[in-house]
Amino acid sequence: MTSAVEHLAWGMGSDASCLKVNESLPKRTLHSAHHVLIEVKAASINPIDYKLARGDFKGMVKGPFPHVVGSDVAGVVVECGAEVTKLKVGDKVYSDAIGHGPLATICSVPSRLVSKMPSNCDFGECVGLPLAGLTAFQALTAQAPGKTIQGKNVLILGGSGGVGTLAIQLAKHCLGAKYVATTSSNVELCKSLGADEVVNYKTDDLVSMMKDKQIDYIFDAVGGIDYWRQGKQILKSKGKFTTISGDHDISLPRSISRVISRKFKSNFGNCNYHFFLTDANAADLDKLTKFVEDGKLKQVTAEKFKGFTTANVTGIFGKLIAGRSKGKLVIEF
Repeated sequence: MTSAVEHLAWGMGSDASCLKVNESLPKRTLHSAHHVLIEVKAASINPIDYKLARGDFKGMVKGPFPHVVGSDVAGVVVECGAEVTKLKVGDKVYSDAIGHGPLATICSVPSRLVSKMPSNCDFGECVGLPLAGLTAFQALTAQAPGKTIQGKNVLILGGSGGVGTLAIQLAKHCLGAKYVATTSSNVELCKSLGADEVVNYKTDDLVSMMKDKQIDYIFDAVGGIDYWRQGKQILKSKGKFTTISGDHDISLPRSISRVISRKFKSNFGNCNYHFFLTDANAADLDKLTKFVEDGKLKQVTAEKFKGFTTANVTGIFGKLIAGRSKGKLVIEF
């Protein structure tokens, strides 16, 4: 039998009561010759998980209830499809497996999304890296001006979240940024990760502190109109502002409309506005693995939940919805 979290209805309150662990599902099998079957040892969730369950992207979710949920997974390969060549049974792996039901004891995931996990980590120490790490890495490489931040001055908005904690480390220790600033009320954490300067959004004025810093690139891991308005006052001429989140507390169609409008208007100004979605792939995840093994990157864990139970699942989602966790939330099975 397989245990898995099921999403029973639209809506996601702070108690996450729309989610339940079903312990009596049929044993999962390989979905394709290109998949691997993973025995899950740890899982982590991301904001996209509760937004999907809340119904923000109903048009993207196929099939009737119950739905499968989850994104990040770490575990052991127990079966490989006939077309899989780079992985084998017994490999310890991790993946951004969103859409493939990874919040379960067993899941079938396309091998193109799966990488061998860092040799110097256990499952719970690296399971939060895939989605957040890929997002941060791609924001600071493929999405950056000239596809590099080497020698540039970078501002990361939201430095103590799951994406931000990784973005600071990547920018400072892995990708060669000259100067890394960030926003967070957790000043010491961000400095310990490599930030040269931390703007405490509760007490400091972002524009006055950053306007003379010659910022080349802003990576926004928070979202909202206010940071874009401030960013335009901070960036150098022809600088770039990249975000992974639209405006908060409005409908998805309105948020998309605003993002498109912002992007269009920025084409005629001094700063370029850009929104992007993460491209899950094993090639980039392999690069993160190397950074971890070289001691340049680590997962910052806010809290670990022990045991795959409904109480722990609703607890971890409740923490995520509250939005003040410093780093990643993890369930160890």
